[in-house]
Amino acid sequence: MTPPEKKKPQNSALLQVRISRDLRDEFMRQVKDEDDSASRLVRQWIRQYVKASSQEDLFNT
Repeated sequence: MTPPEKKKPQNSALLQVRISRDLRDEFMRQVKDEDDSASRLVRQWIRQYVKASSQEDLFNT
């Protein structure tokens, strides 16, 4: 019996980012040391950026 496949959320997208191999390796090492997920951190940073940018727009109108 084959294991069930994990289904990706239908409303998800892939974001590719080009960074140096050394930077990626150090980031992944730190993420692993903190028992965290690189994807979760990047999603969190993007949400924070979008929220901060949206709030700035409110003050500029």
